[in-house]
Amino acid sequence: MGSLYVGVTGLQTSSNSLNTVAHNISNVNTEGYTRQQISQKDRTYIPLSLNNPDVPLLKQLGLGVQYGETRQVRDYFLDKTYRTESGRAAFYEISSDALMQIEDILKEANEDEAFSGALSDFWNSIQELAKDPSGSVTQGLFVSKAQTLLDRAAEVYNGIKDYQNNLNRQIKDYVEKINEYGHELAKLNDEIVKVEAKIKNANGITDNIENANDLRDRRNLIVDKLAELVNITFEEDSDGFMNVRIEYTDFVQRDTVYEIGLDQDEYGFYTPYWKTNAEKRDDGTLDISKALLFNLKRPISSSINTDIGKLKSLMVSRGDKYGISDDLHYYTSEIEKLEGTYKALKAESDLDPTAEKLAKTNAALQELNDFLSENKFSAADPTATPPVFYDVTNGLTEDQKTQMTNKDKEYYDTWILPRTCTNVEAEFDNLIHGIVVKISEILGEAGYTADGKSWAEEPYQGNGLFTLVAESEGYHIGNISVNTKFLQMPTLLSFTTESGEADYATAEKLTEAFNAEEYVLNPDLTQKSNFLNYYGDLVEQVTNSSSVARTLLDAQNATADAARDAREQILGVSSDEELQFMITFQNAYNANSRYITTINTMLESIIQTFGV
Repeated sequence: MGSLYVGVTGLQTSSNSLNTVAHNISNVNTEGYTRQQISQKDRTYIPLSLNNPDVPLLKQLGLGVQYGETRQVRDYFLDKTYRTESGRAAFYEISSDALMQIEDILKEANEDEAFSGALSDFWNSIQELAKDPSGSVTQGLFVSKAQTLLDRAAEVYNGIKDYQNNLNRQIKDYVEKINEYGHELAKLNDEIVKVEAKIKNANGITDNIENANDLRDRRNLIVDKLAELVNITFEEDSDGFMNVRIEYTDFVQRDTVYEIGLDQDEYGFYTPYWKTNAEKRDDGTLDISKALLFNLKRPISSSINTDIGKLKSLMVSRGDKYGISDDLHYYTSEIEKLEGTYKALKAESDLDPTAEKLAKTNAALQELNDFLSENKFSAADPTATPPVFYDVTNGLTEDQKTQMTNKDKEYYDTWILPRTCTNVEAEFDNLIHGIVVKISEILGEAGYTADGKSWAEEPYQGNGLFTLVAESEGYHIGNISVNTKFLQMPTLLSFTTESGEADYATAEKLTEAFNAEEYVLNPDLTQKSNFLNYYGDLVEQVTNSSSVARTLLDAQNATADAARDAREQILGVSSDEELQFMITFQNAYNANSRYITTINTMLESIIQTFGV
């Protein structure tokens, strides 16, 4: 009779195997599904002889086959490779998209409203002015084209700023999504461990009730999606918990989530940080300097895995500020501002040496010395108490100027060059800054101001062709406008000498200024351009960078696809293969049925032969 039960176990196991195959086939297109396999094992054997010396081998009677487990078919190393490469592909996707967007903004689809057209028109107005400097028509054209140039420049610059703000919103969304994934992972960890809790069976052997394969599929899918957003490392501990780290810092540990926070600066830009690592200052504000999610000072490189994840790519593409020309020579600009403030106060105190003005002058000098000291510029007199870093008589030394140039390049290479939007904004603003300052110098020195006084006679900001919206902000896009007095009366630019003749000399200076090849895009380049070619060089630089980024993206996509395909060969469901398994288990089921029929026939024959 026991032979019937052997056949029954075969029927049950074959039926379970067929159910597993059907489950695989029904989920062939389900995202994140992992192919499942059923394992079979022997049932307990019944010994027939134990201590018979005539029988060298133990005789046993088998009780059939039983279900072992339904396991997932996965490979840890293929998971790790795929998640790394998919995260890297996501990084370059964002970088490539950012450059393409900026390329479109710079080129501008409508040629009639393109900045390049406004720049050409302004240059043409200067050429016409050189032909007839004293003509009211040429003067009016020059002023109106100057206004158009500023308007178009603002449109381009604001277009990049708007895109930056869009990237900033994406950063916020992604951080929120990452935290959501973290909480879902922790919840799944808890559910999986409960389902797979180990128990002791009837024979006292510790075993699992079942494997939570569908829950594991969901957990693995979340880890895959998380790997596209940030650089992760992961491992499953002995209890079945999936522990995940982001940028080598704990994110999900068992059923605990360490959330990522967002700090917002004066620009409204978000900076991700670890909430648990942030420190509260005495005034109640947070110090996140030691809790930053990313170390953006590290170079972007595949060799050190700093080019992984959409979130980091968004941070790099957005930058941490709106770029201006000063960013191309940060230390030089800061020192020039401090030095200019000191010299202006020194000139005032020399004329009127009151205690208040002397105190302001000394404070400005101290601020200048402090800046030089903090940034380790060589001291003019290191033996003094306190040390003197700025020579009030001779100004900066040649050694200090050399150090300043080197630190400018270091600052640019670390904080500006890798930040796509900030870098392009700074380079573009450098063009407008150069044009406005150069024209202002030429017109100011010639005395073509609203009140007819030269730049040397009176502060220029309120009287020149270009005025500042906020004097403290400097000549930068968005802070410059054409003086309304000149817009209303362009003939204030008289372009006539004291003898009443047309001032061809000043008009020629404007022409020469536009043709002078004195400007470079950034500190890393040596090729100089004039104002006309500068914008073309900028567009070409962005276009080339965009092309390189697309090439990198294509190569990385190919690598990620290869990693995905290799993984799919292991965990993916092949309908053809599953149909083969279905035929195998169907045949096994049929064989067990025939076996039971045969045993039944044998029993019936025995009963009929020996029965009463």
